[in-house]
Amino acid sequence: MAKAASARKRLCFEAGNTGQDGQKYRFQVYDLTTFDSNNPTEPAIWERGMTEADQVLYWFEKGIMELTIMRNGGPNSKSTTYNIFPANR
Repeated sequence: MAKAASARKRLCFEAGNTGQDGQKYRFQVYDLTTFDSNNPTEPAIWERGMTEADQVLYWFEKGIMELTIMRNGGPNSKSTTYNIFPANR
């Protein structure tokens, strides 16, 4: 049995870059975990189902675009869960 991994990322989401494709949502995100203003990260696409999308969209409605994502589970695991909450500055 593989040990579950836990990862924590601080991501900045861009409003207006979400779109529904079937049951998946795509968010354009910037990884701010190790932000370096001299070498900014490229945007990435984070594709999630309705469970995570609901959490992200909830914070968008509150005007919060910078979120912390805690991933609980191993790579490619079907039982991976995410905790999503506002980033601490």
